[in-house]
Amino acid sequence: MATDRIRREGGVVCPDGFASALYDTLQVGVAVFDDAGRLVRANRALRALYQLSDADHTVERLIRESLTDSEGTVLGPVHHPVDRALRGETVDGLSVRIVVPDGRARHADVNARPVLAPDGGTVGAVAAFRDTTLRERATRFRRCERLVARALAEATTVSDVGPALVRAVAGTLGWPHAQLWLVDEVADVLRLAAQWDAPGRTLEALLPPTIERGWGIGGTVWETGEPLWIPDLLSTDKVPTSNFPGRARRAHTVGVRAAVSVPVRDGRRVLGVLTCVADHREYNGERLVAQLGGIANQVGHFLSRRRAEELASELHRSRDDFRTLLRAFERDGPAARAARDDLLDLAALEEGRAGLRVAELDLVAVVAAAVAALSPSIRASVRVGRPERLRLRGDAGRLRDAVDALLGAVAGGDVYVRLKGEPGIAELTLIGVGVLSDDAAGTDPSAPVEAALGPRLALAVVRAHGGTVRVSTRYHPDVTFTVRLPVDGPPARPHRE
Repeated sequence: MATDRIRREGGVVCPDGFASALYDTLQVGVAVFDDAGRLVRANRALRALYQLSDADHTVERLIRESLTDSEGTVLGPVHHPVDRALRGETVDGLSVRIVVPDGRARHADVNARPVLAPDGGTVGAVAAFRDTTLRERATRFRRCERLVARALAEATTVSDVGPALVRAVAGTLGWPHAQLWLVDEVADVLRLAAQWDAPGRTLEALLPPTIERGWGIGGTVWETGEPLWIPDLLSTDKVPTSNFPGRARRAHTVGVRAAVSVPVRDGRRVLGVLTCVADHREYNGERLVAQLGGIANQVGHFLSRRRAEELASELHRSRDDFRTLLRAFERDGPAARAARDDLLDLAALEEGRAGLRVAELDLVAVVAAAVAALSPSIRASVRVGRPERLRLRGDAGRLRDAVDALLGAVAGGDVYVRLKGEPGIAELTLIGVGVLSDDAAGTDPSAPVEAALGPRLALAVVRAHGGTVRVSTRYHPDVTFTVRLPVDGPPARPHRE
């Protein structure tokens, strides 16, 4: 037999059982071929590299067909390490990519040697495969972390860097899909901040517009604060959502097999979720979770830093507001008394002492009334884009005050007002074109006291309703206010004794 000839002429004499046991104790994959290039032995480590059972006889074909170079070109007889060894060559440390049956690329270093007869003739070949997949992935993740860190250092918002971030992560993994979801604190849902799909691949039909706590993979990670690794979507019980098995089967039809999802944190608080989706089973989940967690931590630190900067900016505006008020009080008169009343009202709103008269209202009507009350010269420069109606629960009077204040802050150039509804959210955007950003933000000490207090009062009203106000002066001298309000009304306040 060919095996006996290799053993005898190669100087190795041992029983078959002993040889099999010896091969299977090795940590590297070993394949032995006869002089005709037929596989005569493959040890357990080699089968594990290909994720094959001991009874699977496709390993010979896979060794022949699955080896590629770094560019993905299949190694033919001229370059294949086994063929080279059969021609008498010695192959050391050849780096190859291996395409395994489920489509997952692995990496290995291959050494190959000819098996020589006493007369010097080649009677076979032996090849050793050292799995370097984890080492290769770790190197790529270190490179990815550096790229992400550089991009985050230069970014001002997640929208600036999100698409590049998920593309870099997916490329590092060699996976076709990656998504970054961020917590919308107003609606208490996850919203998609960025996604990347490989060319010709899309999960758009499977992605919901928002994710609730405990729903699906991302919602489970958000609720638990723990990473989630699913090696095979079709055989998992890690996602408690009742409709998950059906969704997993639909995902499988478009090539989705595995997923890993990690929380984006600011300390103990979850700010978002980073999810990557594979088209193959993934068996090295623990290390993968740790590597993705490093990327997620970078994003969490970025979000935390941005929030700290926004808070510092807000405190700076508050200090300037206070100085402006002091100057107004020194002048006395009606303006000073109005400013004093506004300041007391602002304090009451921010401390939760000002009650809200909550009822069903139409935000479109509130904004229309505020625009109609503007002077004709200012009203002529206002353009409004709106749906027919935008209903929510809130205090119509307070919200009218907020809209008045923000309109006053952006007046002075062309003004664009846009209203739109999202699931659970009413959004109002006001853009002042050619408006000095410091005046609009209430930080110009020469501005009238009403201009200084207006945005602060609007912010307090919106926050009292459980909403948020974002101020952008990125395109100086333009300024944009984005107001987001929960349609279900203000959050319940704790009872005060």
